[in-house]
Amino acid sequence: MSTVPVRTATGPINGNLAVAVAAAAIGWWLWPAPDAPWQQAAMAGAAALCAAACLARGLVLLVRDYRLRRDLARAEAITSDHGTAREATWDEIRARGMDMPASGNFLGLYQGQRPVFAPADVPFSLAIMPPGGGKTSRLVVGSILHQAQTGKSLAISDPKQELGPMLAPTLRQLGFEVWCVNPAGRYLDRCGNVELNPYQAVLDALYAEDEARLDAIKRAGDLAELHLPEKGGDDKNLYFRAGSRRCIAVAILYFGLTAPARCTPSDVFALLNDPGRLMQALRWIRRHLETAVPHDPIVAFLKTEAANLLHRADKNEENFASFLEGATQVLLTFNQGGRLGGYGRTADRNIAELRWRPIILFMMAPLSHTREFAPLISLFNYNLIAACKDRPTGHKVHIVGEEALNYRFADLVSDLETMRGLGITADFYIQSFPGLVRKYGRDAAAAVDSYAGVKVYSALNSFDQAKLVSDLLAEATIRKQDYSFRSVVTDLGVSSRELGRRLMTPDEVLAMPRGEAWVFVQGLRPMRLTLVHYGQVEPWRDWVLDNPIEGRRLRGDPLFRIHYPPRTS
Repeated sequence: MSTVPVRTATGPINGNLAVAVAAAAIGWWLWPAPDAPWQQAAMAGAAALCAAACLARGLVLLVRDYRLRRDLARAEAITSDHGTAREATWDEIRARGMDMPASGNFLGLYQGQRPVFAPADVPFSLAIMPPGGGKTSRLVVGSILHQAQTGKSLAISDPKQELGPMLAPTLRQLGFEVWCVNPAGRYLDRCGNVELNPYQAVLDALYAEDEARLDAIKRAGDLAELHLPEKGGDDKNLYFRAGSRRCIAVAILYFGLTAPARCTPSDVFALLNDPGRLMQALRWIRRHLETAVPHDPIVAFLKTEAANLLHRADKNEENFASFLEGATQVLLTFNQGGRLGGYGRTADRNIAELRWRPIILFMMAPLSHTREFAPLISLFNYNLIAACKDRPTGHKVHIVGEEALNYRFADLVSDLETMRGLGITADFYIQSFPGLVRKYGRDAAAAVDSYAGVKVYSALNSFDQAKLVSDLLAEATIRKQDYSFRSVVTDLGVSSRELGRRLMTPDEVLAMPRGEAWVFVQGLRPMRLTLVHYGQVEPWRDWVLDNPIEGRRLRGDPLFRIHYPPRTS
């Protein structure tokens, strides 16, 4: 908009009108009587002519001034030729139902005062905040407590082993069934330990009495690929990676059919790491498995796979050794002497139970061994989604993907396409979008971004990320004035034109306070919200215990309260 007021200079309107009035008064005063001399009549006529001329001139200038002011007013009205970017208004937010806690997760405060919640019709969200940005305290903890009150089952990845100790005791006191998968055995007084089988999806399929059994071989292959993911665009060692995955899948099915309690990553590793024992098992599959399990198409498949591997071991020993080396390297985390050695043999629960009734599951890994425990969380996520596919109309499940780049989803893009129909919702919390690209590839990362109906960006410190947010905010039309000075100092020329400007430039995005976020919701203008931690929301502030890593729980003046209905058994 204008920064210097524009004053019109169409001419001396007031002067002409004043002269016209004065001349008319003189003419009226000099208007001659019938017997007056001719000189008086001439003077009166001259005054009348002067009044008429000045009046006409003044009226012309007045009309010209009106038109100029009208055109200036029109010129100052901003059009939409260069963009219409703006923030969402409160009325638009309310119209979307985002002022109601029942709609979804708490996102932040509009203009620092009114709480805004995610819309109910958006199943997936993506939050991007670098380390130290406050993901856990400002988004994740609130999401867990809020989603638990909706009656859904929750599958919570806890790769820093802090969410379980902070929330599990209170959730149990509130009447929720809480499982803590705690292989490291830490904080047992707060969390306890529930053991799950990492290969449960294969066992469920193998012993299913319906068409779900047809998925057993595919699931074994999926788990093998989860252990050894395919690198997009890298065809150099495709043959050897495929061979390693074949060895893993055969071992999983072998244990699943012959010794279900030992169908675990540790036992698969032990078998593949002992070539003599492996060859003996392959020969037994080839000669005797059909006798033990007659008339089974899965056994027929295993026999051909065993024959294939035996042939390769005999004809190309070097390639076969490469298969085993690749397979054992990715399974090394589950070695006999490691922290995950033997895990799953004494499993006492089935992750599929989350589909039967509301259960809150924490999949915990110690911060000091996040990388070592990541494959286990990846396997649990696969088992959960497989269980939901087996029971498509079961209890609704919500996935809380805290630090989602520390583990994998087997086929994330394909799963996102089906999860909504299965009644699964998910929140993914990551530190950077380039990290998502490195983890899953550019195309998959773009698909995840497009599926996320709610996107939160806060505390960014990367210019590329800030530029992405700036591009998402788009351009707004602004008016710019240019000034030109002439020889007379008081004579200033002003020209006005329209330009497009980003609603916020990348440097402005980087300079945002860490407690603010840009939130993009499908079908709504962007929102700049104030983030608040759980200690500023009632009753969350009373439900969270001390953080075992960072110390005492956060406290602050409560900004608002969410009223939850009392739980019924």
